[in-house]
Amino acid sequence: MRKLWWLMAAGAAIPAAGVIYQKLTEQADRRHYSKAGRVVRVGSKSLYVQDVTSGQQDAAFGATIVFESGIGATSQNWSSIQRALSGDAHTFSYDRAGLGWSTGPACPTTPRSLAGQLRALLAAAGALPPYLLVAHSFGGLVARQFAAEWPGEVTGLVLVDPMRAEDWPPLNPAQAAFVTRGIRLARAGRIAARFGLTRLFMRSTLLGSARLARVLCRIGGEPAQNLMDRMLCEVGKMPREVWPSVVANWSRPEFFRTLESYLTSVPQAVEETLRLGPLGLPVVVLTPATATPLRGSQLRDLSSDARQVFADHSAHWVHLDEPELVLNAIREMLSLAATSQPA
Repeated sequence: MRKLWWLMAAGAAIPAAGVIYQKLTEQADRRHYSKAGRVVRVGSKSLYVQDVTSGQQDAAFGATIVFESGIGATSQNWSSIQRALSGDAHTFSYDRAGLGWSTGPACPTTPRSLAGQLRALLAAAGALPPYLLVAHSFGGLVARQFAAEWPGEVTGLVLVDPMRAEDWPPLNPAQAAFVTRGIRLARAGRIAARFGLTRLFMRSTLLGSARLARVLCRIGGEPAQNLMDRMLCEVGKMPREVWPSVVANWSRPEFFRTLESYLTSVPQAVEETLRLGPLGLPVVVLTPATATPLRGSQLRDLSSDARQVFADHSAHWVHLDEPELVLNAIREMLSLAATSQPA
C-alpha cells in the first residue's frame, strides 16, 4: 500500500514540476530575449517591435520597410535582412499577437483583422508612411489586404513565396486533411508545452544533446521526427545567435494556441483574399525553385504592375536561402519609391 502511495505521489509530482519549470523558464526567457526590441501597447495587446529608431522616422529614409512574417514566424525570422538594411531605411518588424514576445488575444487571425492591427501598431509606434511591405508566406495575405485598404500609404510590396489562395481550402479541398492534421498537432503541442516537454524537446534538438533529441523522437513517433526535421531545416538557416530566442518562442503553450487559430482560419483567410482586386502598386514576387511559377494572369490578379523574380537555389524560405536576392528586390523598390515621390 505504501509503495502504491509513493507511486501515486510521484505520478502527481512530475507533471506539477513540469508546469512550474515551464512557467519559470517562460518568465526568464521574456526578460532575457525581449531586450533587443520594445513593447508597444495597442488596445488590449502588447506587441513586440524591432526597429532602427526609437519611434520617430527620419525623413531622409523615405519609405519605412515593414516586415510581415509567415503563419507561425516572428520578427526573428527577418533579423539578418533587417540588419543588412539598417543603413538604407527605417526598418520595422514585429511579432503578431500570441507569437514571439507579443501578448494579447490573437483572434481573429484573418488578413483583414491583422492588417488593421498592423496599421494601428505602426501609428502607435511612430512608424510613418509611406510603407514598403515585405512579406513571407501567409504574411503576403496580410500585406495585400493592407495595401488594398490603404493604398495611399504603401509604395509597393515584396512578396517572398507568398501563400496562394488557390492552394488552400476551400478552393483546394485536398489540402483540408493537411490543415486538420496541423490543428491536431498544434493541440498536442500545446498540452506538451504546458508541462515543459516541448521546451525539453526543442532545447535538446537545437541547443543540446543530439542523443537526447533522438530518444525524444522515438518516444514522440513520426510527429516529433517531422517537427525536428523542420526545425533543423528552417531554424538552422537563421543566425545562430537567435536560436535560443526561437526555441523559447516555440516552447510556449500560447504559440501552439495561436498557431491553431491561424490554421482554423485558413478558409476564411482565403475567402477574404479572393475578394481583393488587383493592386495599382508595384509588386515583386520571389518564387523559389520548389514552387510552380506564377502565370501572367496570376501576376495580373496581384497588381497591374507585378513582376516575378525566380530564386533558383531556394526552398520556401527564400530570405534565408538567398538573402541577397531579397535585399536586391527591396533596394530596387526603395529606389523606385524615392524617384516616384514628389520633392
